[in-house]
Amino acid sequence: MAARYKRSEGVCGVGEMLISNNHYARRDIMTRINSLREKWKKLLDLASKRRTRLEDAYESHQVKSNVLNNLSG
Repeated sequence: MAARYKRSEGVCGVGEMLISNNHYARRDIMTRINSLREKWKKLLDLASKRRTRLEDAYESHQVKSNVLNNLSG
């Protein structure tokens, strides 16, 4: 995901360069840049939440495993 984010930011950089050079479609380019960055923000947030859920599930599994081991031992 990090490699794709880097590429996406590169594309946004080219778009910003076009805007600074007064490209005829600068408004559309800015809209697309903003949209792309907003989508990345949402994706990164979802990935962070997913990671937290997975870590919580792993911790819960470890606790359950420890309890079962203590009960059988």
